[in-house]
Amino acid sequence: MVRPADASEYDLVWWERGVAGGRVVQSRDTEWVVFIYPRAVLDLRSWELRYERIDCRMAMAYDVRKGEFHTGSSLTKLSPFLLVGAQDELHADDLHALLSIRRYSFNIDDTHPIGVITDSAAHPNRRVRRIAAQMLGEYWDEYEAAQATLKHLAETDPDEAVREAAKAALPRLEERRREEARWSK
Repeated sequence: MVRPADASEYDLVWWERGVAGGRVVQSRDTEWVVFIYPRAVLDLRSWELRYERIDCRMAMAYDVRKGEFHTGSSLTKLSPFLLVGAQDELHADDLHALLSIRRYSFNIDDTHPIGVITDSAAHPNRRVRRIAAQMLGEYWDEYEAAQATLKHLAETDPDEAVREAAKAALPRLEERRREEARWSK
C-alpha cells in the first residue's frame, strides 16, 4: 500500500512494547476505508522482531460505493494506490517496498495481477502513472499486456515524465522476458 507523502492522517503507529498497531483511514476520494499497519522485520541474528517500519501493509479494505469488504488474498486485486489522490506526492518508503515486490518475489502469485497495474496506468495522479509504467517492466509473465500498456503510455500520456518512464520500461520488460525464458529451459 502506498500512502500520500507527508499526510499525518496516514501515519503508521506502534503500540507499547513494540507491538505493531494500525489505523483505519479513508482514501482521498472517500471511496475506500482501509486498515493499514506497519510491517516489522525479523532480525535473523537474534530471531527477534526489530520494530522497524519497513512498509505499509493493508489488512482490510471496504469499498464504500459497492458495500464490499476485501481481506486476505483479495487485497492483491486492489490497487496499491487506493489512498493516493490526484495531486499527492507518494510516500518514498512505501514506494520502494512496492517496487521491490516483483523484482525480488519468488512467488509471482503473491504480487498484484497485471490488471491492477494497468488500471493504475490510468490513475489521475501522474506520479502513479509513472510508477505503474516502471512496474510494468517487471511483468514478463504477462508480456503482451504489459508491452501494450507501456506502448500506449509512451505514445499518449500527457505527462512527459510518464512517457519517458514507459519508454525506459520497455527494454527492461524485454530483458526480464529473456531472463525468464533462459531460466525456464
